[in-house]
Amino acid sequence: MKYTFICNYGQNRGPTAVRVTRELAQERKVELEAEFRALFPEESGEYEGKVAEELKISDRIFVMTPKIGEVVRQRYQVPQDKITCLDIEDVYACHGSEAHAMTKILEDILRVKLNKWIR
Repeated sequence: MKYTFICNYGQNRGPTAVRVTRELAQERKVELEAEFRALFPEESGEYEGKVAEELKISDRIFVMTPKIGEVVRQRYQVPQDKITCLDIEDVYACHGSEAHAMTKILEDILRVKLNKWIR
C-alpha cells in the first residue's frame, strides 16, 4: 500500500504525517509505504513530473487543506475519491511546543482516518 501526503512546503505537516503513519503501520504490522510531497517547492518540470507519477501509483493521497486538494486535483488530474483532506492548517512551528501540538493533532486525526485503511 502506498500513501502520499501533500502539504504546502514540506516542512511541518507532511514529514510529521509520514512519521506518524509509518509508526501506525509498524504498530499494526502492516506493510505500507508513506511519502510526502510539497505543493509549492522550487518548482521544476522534473519535480512536477515526479510528483505526477507518484500520485498515479499512490493508493491514497492525503492533503492538509481543501485548497491543497483542489490544486492537486486540477494540477495532477487526481480523482476526488483518491484524496482525503485532513483539515490541518499551516499554523504550527517546526520546533518547540507548537510542534508537539501539531504532532498530537496529526496523530489523533490520522489514527481515526487510517483505521479505515490500515488493517
